[in-house]
Amino acid sequence: MTVYWHFPRSVRWALPLGVVCACVGCGDGAAAPGDDGTGGSAGATSGPSALAFTPAETLKLVPGDVQTLTVQASPPGHYAVRFALLGDAKDAALDQSEVTTDTAGRADVVVTAPSSATTFSVRASSGDKVSASLGASVSAFGFATLQVTPSYTGKRSISSWVASVRTGVTCAELSGDLLADGDLKGSAPAGQSPQVEDVPVGPALAVTLRGAESIAGCKDVSEVDAGEVKAVTVPVLDLPMNLDGAELDLVLGLEGAKEKWGALLGVDAVLAALSPASNDAAALLSGMQAKATDVAAFTAARKTAGWDGLVETTLGGPSALRTWVKPWLTQGAEGLASPDTFRGHLSSASGVSSKIWLSLEQVAGADAAAAGFPTQFLAAWQAHPDDSIALGVDLNLLPSRLLTALALGPAKAQVTGAGSVAEALAEVASCKKVAQTLVANGTAPGEAFNKCDASCCETLCEAAMNSLWQKASEASAEPLAPSASLVIAATANAIVDDLARPSSFSGTWVGNFSSGKNTEPVAGSASADKPPPPR
Repeated sequence: MTVYWHFPRSVRWALPLGVVCACVGCGDGAAAPGDDGTGGSAGATSGPSALAFTPAETLKLVPGDVQTLTVQASPPGHYAVRFALLGDAKDAALDQSEVTTDTAGRADVVVTAPSSATTFSVRASSGDKVSASLGASVSAFGFATLQVTPSYTGKRSISSWVASVRTGVTCAELSGDLLADGDLKGSAPAGQSPQVEDVPVGPALAVTLRGAESIAGCKDVSEVDAGEVKAVTVPVLDLPMNLDGAELDLVLGLEGAKEKWGALLGVDAVLAALSPASNDAAALLSGMQAKATDVAAFTAARKTAGWDGLVETTLGGPSALRTWVKPWLTQGAEGLASPDTFRGHLSSASGVSSKIWLSLEQVAGADAAAAGFPTQFLAAWQAHPDDSIALGVDLNLLPSRLLTALALGPAKAQVTGAGSVAEALAEVASCKKVAQTLVANGTAPGEAFNKCDASCCETLCEAAMNSLWQKASEASAEPLAPSASLVIAATANAIVDDLARPSSFSGTWVGNFSSGKNTEPVAGSASADKPPPPR
């Protein structure tokens, strides 16, 4: 006995077995070998939803035997049903290739067994998608049962085993498609050995065994004895991992010193964009001036009353805003060093097994788009024979948007009820006090300038805070700002499902964070799991 294993990536059913269809009185309408067209007999309605042979047990024949087979269509009605012989049918014959079911949805066809021992299948089909097959076993010397046991040393787990037997072919010839079942088959849950009954005595057999569609093997068996329950052990190996159609939720952690991320992402550059004149009072007043309905009146009052110096005192110094903001930026950046820094979804790229789409959803708890990342990247990935996966992706980003997005958490922690960093800044800087200062030094009683009272000034201050924060967020988008990217190369051990697709993986990644001319090596954890079913 010779054992063969071969596991190329092929489409299931890619190696059709020989088809023999012999008809009594062949003429117009006779089926050519392998013809399984939809028919079209007069009076037939549209196709059924299902076909089934009744009974469905393996057809046991002696050479030259004649049997009538019945097919039941559901729902009942008149349908064109075509019949064909598949597998090692030799000189077997059908009395007709197409039959129209009766009102009850039944159709009969007569099969004549070949003149020598073999296995084959009778197939009934209606339309392009509805079909049923019945295994046939032919022998003049009786039949046996095979108890097929896997010999497997791998780490994959499967839910069930399927064993099958066919004649007229060897394992070497089947090696390109071990997932295609033979004419006779049996199944069993994982942990048990499937049995294939009614195996013909006489011909050489090819016995295949697959664990769902994840593990497979084949063994040539030269002979069996009538009535024997023969134990056959089939060595099986892992089929190549199937990356097509993979859907996984991805988590990437980031390790290392958390303190370095503020400098790497450019906290100082964001602060400079927040207060470009290096005087926060001047930056705030200029922002308010830009939002004023009467810019000229605001400008004149600002100059005449010396608002810049007064507001600087009210704020607490020329760098007061930056003093409040810097800890939020720094603490937010430190939050990048986390077991779940990046969260996203992996989805196979259609027709390209070496590529997969990464839809980035969150970065350190912040929305990925708000944090300056494109929401979708085309990543490269590859499966290896040991069920490991390599994943590579280059994440380009805007560091200022990332910093300002991550600052929201610390800002909200300090200022209860703040919906944004700008709101928190307006609270700690006290736009209310700024407004009172301007009104107290305004152009008329109760007015800072031209009918703008304390409420009006406070609104202008809050709007200016928004504008300043927006400028800080967009610092990396300026034409001369350095570009930034995070290159990730992950390796992970995968667990595959019954279809040989990765259902989860766990491993690590290494890479580089680059901003301008500066590059920093980085690393972290990488894991993924199948998404939970939709509710």
